[in-house]
Amino acid sequence: MGGYNGVTAVDEVEVLQLKEQDEQIICQSTIPPLPSEATFALGLTDSFGRPMVCGGGSFPTRRKCYVLEEDGNWDIDAYELLEERYFSAIVRLDDGRFWILGGEDDG
Repeated sequence: MGGYNGVTAVDEVEVLQLKEQDEQIICQSTIPPLPSEATFALGLTDSFGRPMVCGGGSFPTRRKCYVLEEDGNWDIDAYELLEERYFSAIVRLDDGRFWILGGEDDG
C-alpha cells in the first residue's frame, strides 16, 4: 500500500494471498488506489477486519486513516490519529486497541 519508488510517492495498493508452503504467492492489485499517496504509513485492520492505512508522510504528514469498505471504496473519514506521524510502528493489544509508537511529524 503506497510507498516510495525512489522517485516519487505512490498510491497503489496490493494484496498478497498467502498460500501453503511451496505454493506460489498471489498478488492482487484490483483494489483502488489510496485517496492520496502514503509514504511510511501504518497498515493494519480495524476491529471489523477491514484493511486500513493510517498516517504517513508525503508532505504534509497526515493524521487520517483510510478504511477499505466492502464495496471497494476507501472511507477517508473513518478514523483519525491524535497526532500526525510517519515512520511509526503499531501493535494490536489483546483487548483490540492499537498501540502506536514513535514516528515523526513535519515539525
